[in-house]
Order: sequence, then structure tokens, then C-alpha cells
Amino acid sequence: MLAVYPKEHVVFLVTAKNDSASLNLAELANKESFTSTTCLYLPALDEGTSFESFQEIVAHLRAPNGCPWDKEQTHDSLRKHLLEESYEAIAALDSGNFDSMREEFGDLLLQIMLHSQIASEEGEFTPMMW
Repeated sequence: MLAVYPKEHVVFLVTAKNDSASLNLAELANKESFTSTTCLYLPALDEGTSFESFQEIVAHLRAPNGCPWDKEQTHDSLRKHLLEESYEAIAALDSGNFDSMREEFGDLLLQIMLHSQIASEEGEFTPMMW
């Protein structure tokens, strides 16, 4: 679950007696035992937090009423940005600074999504086809 949900995400344990307790996923990972009558309720992530939402944002940036800069980009024009963000992501890895890694991986992912959106518009592939 931690691959999709943040460790702070609140979940609920419900027993057969209808007792419930809330805890976050990090606490759940440390919980030692569950009974066969314990149920886990995992609420959905907030709107706008999914990969699909990110893909939709990029599509809106390139839409007719989107961002002028994003709309004019091509694979060739974005090439230098992809390379630059790749180098910055590697530098962040080398530094061991997790805040820097988070930022640079996000920048790199945006470049990948822009290229994927262009490919989708050209009928080549979509991010869901990776």
C-alpha cells in the first residue's frame, strides 16, 4: 500500500463487535496482529492525487486553451529539458538529499509525461501503455 498511499494516510480497523480504531499506514505496518474478524477500511486518496490526475493536468496544459509554452513543445524542443532534468535527478541521487530527490524526480516525471502526452496526441502511445 505504501507504494500508492502516503504513510500518513489514515485507515480504520473495524472488529466484528463494530469497534473501530483509526491509525495511519505507518502505524498499521507496525501492528503485530489482527484477528480473522478484523476488517481494514482504506479510504480513497483525495482528489487530484492519482497518477491519472497528473496525466490529466499535463493534457490540459497542452489543450487548445492550455498553456502557450506547453502547447508549442515537441519531442525535439523538450529534449534539452529532459536531459537537464535527468542530470539534476542524478545529482540529487548522488547528494543523498531526499528533499532534492523528491523535487528532481518530480521534474523528471513531468518531462516524461509531456513526452507521453505528445506521443498520445500523435496516436503513438499513452502513459498507460508503458
